Amino acid sequence: KPGAQHLEVYWDGADSNSYPGAGTEVFDLSGNGVKGTISGTNGFDSTYDAWNFDGSGDYVSGTLDNPAGAWVHSVSVWFKASALDTQYDTVFSIGDYTATEFTTLYIKNSATSVSIYGSGVEYSWVPTVNAWHHAVVAMRGTTSGIADIDLYMDGTKLSGTQVGTATTRALPVSARFRLGRDVG
Repeated sequence: KPGAQHLEVYWDGADSNSYPGAGTEVFDLSGNGVKGTISGTNGFDSTYDAWNFDGSGDYVSGTLDNPAGAWVHSVSVWFKASALDTQYDTVFSIGDYTATEFTTLYIKNSATSVSIYGSGVEYSWVPTVNAWHHAVVAMRGTTSGIADIDLYMDGTKLSGTQVGTATTRALPVSARFRLGRDVG
């Protein structure tokens, strides 16, 4: 079983070594030193050891230690939506806001999407409001094509449809990583 030392970054609200329950810094448990910065007026739910983002400028961000290009990666995150909108809301994002330089997991009231600037895969799966969900996005190829993106929700691999024309990803070196905020 892989441990935290196999991860690029591991932020955990339930571990006081990562987040003591107050303050604006989140510390990486992977050993790679990717410190997160909490922005906005988000709160912290001590019952669930989770950050609360109210949709008004709240997020956690940090900088990865990655090469440039279409590197293979995965992101695992727990989230709970208190409401769903007709427009996409961001669960996490990696990279910069240019044509091929980011990966984002979006949710809305009718679908979920893994996107790279207008292309990617859309899934008919919709989160249950006020329920915890576990998402894993696996970018296992070099493009934003359906053959290169896997999405697992609550342990089930989802099937989706291609949106836009698949493009080759070109993530920037030392990409920004954000929880609760888009790259733009």
